Amino acid sequence: MWRLLLSREVITVATRRPNLRPTEGGNRSDLAIIFQRTPDAAANLDIQFVVIGSPEYATLLQDTQHKGILDQTKGARGRKFGYY
Repeated sequence: MWRLLLSREVITVATRRPNLRPTEGGNRSDLAIIFQRTPDAAANLDIQFVVIGSPEYATLLQDTQHKGILDQTKGARGRKFGYY
């Protein structure tokens, strides 16, 4: 699994929060991160955050299941990951 270091400024601009911690309870982020190649075919990526459990997240999971690979780390509470 990769660990990404995002500056506080990037997190604040992307999420309107000071960090990726959940807004209520627990210590596991309630956000999924999406990486997309930029349309200019450069080696750049756009990032987007989606709330886990939201309609956008459900669509992301469905698209990943139909178009690519969807898996998760060990255990029932494992983190989901995928690509297409």
